[in-house]
Amino acid sequence: MCRPDDTIDVQLTSGPIRVRLHAIDTPDRGQPWGDEATAALTAMVLGRQVELEPFEQDRYERLVARVFTGERDINGELVKLGHAWAFRKYMKREDAAYCTLEAEARTAKRGLWGLPKDERVAPWEWRKRRSLVTFTDYSGESASACVEAIGHQH
Repeated sequence: MCRPDDTIDVQLTSGPIRVRLHAIDTPDRGQPWGDEATAALTAMVLGRQVELEPFEQDRYERLVARVFTGERDINGELVKLGHAWAFRKYMKREDAAYCTLEAEARTAKRGLWGLPKDERVAPWEWRKRRSLVTFTDYSGESASACVEAIGHQH
């Protein structure tokens, strides 16, 4: 089952677990492109057997993992199709390919990158919208600038 955002519920033989997709961030509930991102994730995993590459457990007790259906990296696919940002703060150096996928989606105006500039707010800034005066415009960011931002606070 998919939940709105970048979290899925996975049924293991030992019982259900909640999984947060590693190194990406999709638009939140009520945010432009949130419904489309949720629909895309649902179409990719609902009713399918998934494999998990676990990284850690987050503060909400979700397993943070890369999700696969066969050889398909669902996390990367969401970024590639313009349904998610590469979540620089939580990425590892080995996730740098997500920066390239995001840059390609941006250039092609796929998914959320086809929205008007003022509707393309990174989810980590969207969650702080009441306290932020301006939002970062990622539309012109290069893949290399994304890679340089890996692991840094936004």
